[in-house]
Amino acid sequence: NGTFIVDNTTLGRLQDGFSSITIGDTTAGALSVGGINTLTDDLVLRAGTSSNLTVSGPLAWSSNNALTLAAGNDIWILDNIDVGGAAASLNLLFGGTDGTSAPTTGRNYNLDLANQRSIEFANTSASLKIGNVNYTLIDSRSGFTGMSSSGNFALARGLDLSGTTDNTAIYNGTFSGR
Repeated sequence: NGTFIVDNTTLGRLQDGFSSITIGDTTAGALSVGGINTLTDDLVLRAGTSSNLTVSGPLAWSSNNALTLAAGNDIWILDNIDVGGAAASLNLLFGGTDGTSAPTTGRNYNLDLANQRSIEFANTSASLKIGNVNYTLIDSRSGFTGMSSSGNFALARGLDLSGTTDNTAIYNGTFSGR
């Protein structure tokens, strides 16, 4: 059970018109991914049931394809992820979830904020799933201040809210972003 490394060169050899590509399964070892800047097919990268998945280099694509990162343990995001397609999707499935069940308690995805890593979406019509939860993407002050009092929201990209003082409602959902 070594670490399999997926990069743009490896992926380029696989993408030839498949409707989707899956690399790894529940018996796989650790998986390291990075340096991917083109998706022509939906892509599932899966680490084994007892393994982590690490994003060790930048991931970026402008097509409307889906990228699913799945790990039996944790997902470690050590570099930027840029989702450019208007209908693209990013699925972060950690702790053994298949996207419909809750992840194993104590497992998570970890974004390297100490080194200012980010996940950014060019368009709020793209989709984000973390664990088994779908998120509404926000990219404006009005979207932020107009959030309902419950739900699951994530920033599509950095947002300057300096001067925003309106927050009289109590928010009772999940918020992801920086």
